[in-house]
Amino acid sequence: QQATAHEKCEKLKKQEVVTLRELLEDTSQRNQRQKGELQTQLLATQQALRDSRDIIARMEEESETFQPRLAQVEWEKMTWVVVTVVVLMGWLGSYMQGKQG
Repeated sequence: QQATAHEKCEKLKKQEVVTLRELLEDTSQRNQRQKGELQTQLLATQQALRDSRDIIARMEEESETFQPRLAQVEWEKMTWVVVTVVVLMGWLGSYMQGKQG
């Protein structure tokens, strides 16, 4: 009877080792799969970050070129205002002189 109990115990130990080995393999495969998924997500995140940096750099460049253009437009507007005011003042001056004379 002791021999059969010992055999049963050995059999259970072997089954337990097999079960543990299977669990370990499953866990290892799951970890590998998750690692692959995380690497894919990391690459996608890095690419999105690079894209964002490119967009920001492009916006900064456009902003730098836009500011002088804006200043040029403002200067042109002011020039037109000054020229118009001077012409109107001259016209008004001649008109008033014509009325007096």
